[in-house]
Amino acid sequence: MFFKNATTALPVTFKQELQRLSVKEGECGVFCCELSKSGAAVEWRKGRVILKPGEKYEMKQEGHLTKLIINNVEESDAGKYTCKTKHSQSSAELRVRGESEIFMASKNTPGRFLSMISNITFFCEIDLPCIQQNHLSADVKEVSLKIKTKNHTLTKEVENLEVKEGDSAAFCCELSKPGAPVDWRKGRVILKAGYKYEMKQERGLTKLIVNNVEENDAGKYTCKTEDSQSTAELTVKG
Repeated sequence: MFFKNATTALPVTFKQELQRLSVKEGECGVFCCELSKSGAAVEWRKGRVILKPGEKYEMKQEGHLTKLIINNVEESDAGKYTCKTKHSQSSAELRVRGESEIFMASKNTPGRFLSMISNITFFCEIDLPCIQQNHLSADVKEVSLKIKTKNHTLTKEVENLEVKEGDSAAFCCELSKPGAPVDWRKGRVILKAGYKYEMKQERGLTKLIVNNVEENDAGKYTCKTEDSQSTAELTVKG
């Protein structure tokens, strides 16, 4: 363990604890804390997993400050991070902003701010006075507003195909976000990559290739993201 080389009897403590982060997907997240001893050895963890420096994570020390930099933040990076010394530790949550944003509005929120956002509905929690749609009651001090945005949409939909038996069929659609995860389905069945089906992504394009088409391959095929889907028909010519 890195602790065995400590040369002081005084425990290393945190003069400034980690703070919770909210980072937009694709950006960098930086956790920072201040130690009582300059250059003290620390471990960074996500949950129980010890993090190692590399392309994803950078660990830096500047005097009493120690930093963890998380590059190219993704949804899977959300969670609890810990900076740990021999005698103490500090933890904080990373929240990744992608699909939803949270705003806090009050009765004093300028009307021009609310008018900038369309299709908003406010909802009362239990024991709060009723809030009319798109209006805050004067008796309500604060309300949480959640806005759903569609990040993973299809900008070009799948088109119907007519393919000769024995040939290959290639369905193609364009995503609003390159690399966004998709499911390809035939009917309700999720397709798996293999000899029969190939799934490819090239920047914003995602493709399903159906090899050696047979009569029983005819039917409806769907490209599905978390937010949207597109369906097209495959017709097999004998």
